[in-house]
Amino acid sequence: MGDGVLEYKDLTPINLCKEELRLKVQNLKNGESLPSERQLVEELGVSRSTLRSALQTLRDEGIILSQERQGMHVNKKVNISMLGMNSMSSQIVSNTSDRSTHIQFLNSQVVPASEKMTNFFHIKKNTALIKISRSRTFEDHPATFETAFLLKEKYEKLLTIDFTDQSLYKVLDRTYHTTPAYGHEEIGYTLADKLKGEILKVPIDTPLYQVSSFTFDSQDTPIEYTKQYLVSNFFKYSLYAKNVLDYQEDDDNESF
Repeated sequence: MGDGVLEYKDLTPINLCKEELRLKVQNLKNGESLPSERQLVEELGVSRSTLRSALQTLRDEGIILSQERQGMHVNKKVNISMLGMNSMSSQIVSNTSDRSTHIQFLNSQVVPASEKMTNFFHIKKNTALIKISRSRTFEDHPATFETAFLLKEKYEKLLTIDFTDQSLYKVLDRTYHTTPAYGHEEIGYTLADKLKGEILKVPIDTPLYQVSSFTFDSQDTPIEYTKQYLVSNFFKYSLYAKNVLDYQEDDDNESF
């Protein structure tokens, strides 16, 4: 797997079905209805069990909503499905000098899993998670605020680590020999509240990129859920897709 490129190693029927459904959703408007399960089975050429498994993944991610007697509907605002396993640290460094960017470690704490995280990690509600909060500066200006969530029972040593100027992915590799193999991201917009405004040094209600990241290892085991808030005048997201199973960042057009 090269820099900025994600290639699926296991092209199972469920994975293929999920990507076909993602493409279909991208071509529909927010609130628009999806075809019935019977129509999707015939159109995609998959079994009903494969389709239902793929649909459940999209429900867990909030991409589609199901209501009794009303079928399935698209749920998207400014939302782009993105693939690529470079850490935020490596992406920034590749576009700037090491000296111009810094990671500020804010804190680590144990928190109960929310409903969305129970679906992603396949755990019970209120299971203990580690929450790592950090911010990043670019040329001494705050640029991002992020929170990463990982299972406490698997990664408890992370609670003792100071993540100042350290990549979480490198720490996971060094401490647990864990390496993200694939994942996806969802990008949207939000407005800065008091906390985000203080950390990013922007006025309340300033528009921010909001990026949710879901990462897995090569055995399809969930590793990390991250939510990032980025000051929009520092970042631009550009994607190049050769096909549905091979997404590549357009590095020539990416700026910070």
